[in-house]
Amino acid sequence: MNSLSYRRALKLATSIFIATTVAACSGSDKPSESEARTALQAYLGNCQYIDISDFRKVNGIPQQDGSYIVETNFTATLNPPDKIKDFVASSHNPDLDANASLLVRQQYAPIALSINIQKIINTYRQDCPNMPRRLIEKIYNSNIDPSNRTLDDYAKTYSVQVTQSEVHLIKTDTGWQLAQ
Repeated sequence: MNSLSYRRALKLATSIFIATTVAACSGSDKPSESEARTALQAYLGNCQYIDISDFRKVNGIPQQDGSYIVETNFTATLNPPDKIKDFVASSHNPDLDANASLLVRQQYAPIALSINIQKIINTYRQDCPNMPRRLIEKIYNSNIDPSNRTLDDYAKTYSVQVTQSEVHLIKTDTGWQLAQ
């Protein structure tokens, strides 16, 4: 390698090192998109039934106490576990469906549906106690027509776009963390 190309390589390496160092130092006063996503997943209880995709940090607001509010957009997908699918499958009552009068079905069905929906939501809450109930409800309410819903609807995978969701972070010795 001649001395001219060696100097160029050294200049390039030095420039890359300086740019990387400056970028790393300048971003420390606000959370990165990756840190915001990690905090959001912690806020959702790191629940194995929720997938986060299309995550974007759209704004950040530093607070006077040193914390930081990050506004995010993302898609949340709720994947029901097998135990919910099994519960839904076992909740069908063929005797009632086939033999009951229309009046009995009209009176029984809404009550049974409401009770069973609460059981399903409670199952998610048992497995993922930190996951906000309102997110589960938002996913279902955004995808299921309440006037036409059946219990089978609650055993399906659904997604919802979440916009301008706020994640509150605080800086710690190990980086940005979810504020408690």
